[in-house]
Amino acid sequence: MAIAGHVSRRMLERYSHVRMEAKRNAIGLGFVGLIMAVALVVRVFGMLTDGTVQESMGLVRAEAIMLVVFIVGVFIERGRHNQLKQAA
Repeated sequence: MAIAGHVSRRMLERYSHVRMEAKRNAIGLGFVGLIMAVALVVRVFGMLTDGTVQESMGLVRAEAIMLVVFIVGVFIERGRHNQLKQAA
């Protein structure tokens, strides 16, 4: 804020919605990732108890790859968010 000079309370209320939206998106992505991870763990435990490991490995691989891609996307988004915050 020192670079911007004087910033009134009214200006903050008007223009800070962009940062709040980014925070909400990050929290939402974190919850989605958590749900995906829990679903994958439940599927693996279900396969082990049912004895259907060979039949279900294709689904587990696909879900694991999707989870890894999602986590990479979250880290990329966090890095972009941090860069934007440092630039401001």
